[in-house]
Amino acid sequence: MNKKFNVLDFFFDWNGRISRKEFWFGLISLSIISIPFTLALFFSLLGGFGSVYNQNSSQIFIYFLPSLIFIFILSFAKIVLCIKRYHDRDKSGHWLWISLIPFVGAIWIAVETGFFRGAKGENKFGKDPVKED
Repeated sequence: MNKKFNVLDFFFDWNGRISRKEFWFGLISLSIISIPFTLALFFSLLGGFGSVYNQNSSQIFIYFLPSLIFIFILSFAKIVLCIKRYHDRDKSGHWLWISLIPFVGAIWIAVETGFFRGAKGENKFGKDPVKED
């Protein structure tokens, strides 16, 4: 029997494994959702959605703080997806620290999480998310 899909577990619980397909679905979904928040943050930093002379600091703050909070939440969810992909590769989520290496770290994580197949069969992080018949 299939386990019911839970959005909160998928995006905010770093236990378990996910397949590449699930990873790309989650990453693209989060990226699309983040577009309006990123634009709102950008425009609030430029002085708001209207003229800089028509906006006071409290109006700008109305866009800035919620956008910043949502971008933080969406970034956390992206990190969780990467951790689950590392678990699928039978590696610890601590491998994300490699992202601190400029340029090379980002490429490493993109290739490792987005393109390499996970470990076949069950590993210490859970069952294989890819169902092969």
